[in-house]
Amino acid sequence: MNHTQTSRRSPPWRGGSAVRRRRGGYPNPHPRYVGPADFIGTARPLVDLRRATLDWAPYWVVVKYELARLGYSIGTAKMYHRILCAFGTFVWRRYRRQVRPGHVAVDMVRAFLHSLADKGASWSWISCNISTLRTMFDKFGGLGVTCGFVTPKRPKRLPHILSENEAERLIASAATLRDQLLLGLMYRCGLKVSEVCALRWCDIFLQRGAIRVEYACGTKVRIVPIPEQFAELLRIGLEHCSRADYVFPGKRAGEHLSSRMVHLILARALTGARICKPVTCMTLRHSFAVAALRSGMNVRQLQEILGHASIETTMLYERCTPPANIPNPANEISTSATPVGLGLRPGRAPFPPDTTPAAAQFYGSLKLHVRNHFLATRHAASRPRCKPTAEALWHALCDELARAGPG
Repeated sequence: MNHTQTSRRSPPWRGGSAVRRRRGGYPNPHPRYVGPADFIGTARPLVDLRRATLDWAPYWVVVKYELARLGYSIGTAKMYHRILCAFGTFVWRRYRRQVRPGHVAVDMVRAFLHSLADKGASWSWISCNISTLRTMFDKFGGLGVTCGFVTPKRPKRLPHILSENEAERLIASAATLRDQLLLGLMYRCGLKVSEVCALRWCDIFLQRGAIRVEYACGTKVRIVPIPEQFAELLRIGLEHCSRADYVFPGKRAGEHLSSRMVHLILARALTGARICKPVTCMTLRHSFAVAALRSGMNVRQLQEILGHASIETTMLYERCTPPANIPNPANEISTSATPVGLGLRPGRAPFPPDTTPAAAQFYGSLKLHVRNHFLATRHAASRPRCKPTAEALWHALCDELARAGPG
């Protein structure tokens, strides 16, 4: 046999440029991989879209395999596919022609982002679209169509916080013992929805008083303490359940509870507790962090429990806690003084002694909803002189009822 020949046949994608041209690009859905550091400078991208003739569907197959190889979660891959479909649909409707991934230009990306801003998209969704298009067309495709696009400025808002009384009412309002344990672990341990759903019995160590939590798609692990309120319930669960099972199993065997079901459980508990705040599952995590800081835990310990990579993220919760050992100047104001703008004469109670509950309710609504303003925030000089005060309206109502008689 000739030494220049091989006993095995080489793969078609290794047969040279002629084979690739004859077959229309890379037939392998997972071609040569270039590391993240190789994207900088003059390194070759994953697929050179300027030379390749891939359509949207084959290019998505390449991107999907590469995202799976890099360890991206299934949810992230679905989000990438959703943004890619939205971008392709926008380009087709705007330019009225089929545009391949290699023909994407900077003006197309700019127009797509402007359309999102016109629709009132949030800063986080616009940032997510920029990051997705940068990864798919610049890092993987080598086009450079997102160069110069800056992500929107993140608003500096404080998270909504539940008080300890509200959190206990919320947990107690859960329908079943499983739901109470679910909400209790999210509040008492500061767990996210994905973390509490993926919790297994083998991750609970009662002797050490700790729970092993996997996060960041299973690439990182942290240890959180077990709340004393749930130690006995977890001990019973360890005795009766297999250590390989989920703590919160789903309907199908081998699956855990879905995050959608956790949100429904929280919504039902909010209705039972009659809490009118905008509460989500992350609100329980925020409430745990603020309660931990108020109880004396330092920021470094809280960072380890929450699993934050940067301590600046944990420092946000210090803004939710009032400063200690600083007197409140409002405490020096005499509470016996009548507030300005209530329209009450000194020494007279706002509610007459013979007020019935129905009349008191009417008087309260009348007092708080005069011209859609709170009377306590309006000065007496700012009221129109031709308008009677709330007290005058109340006495007029009493006189009208007295003239009408018992009937």
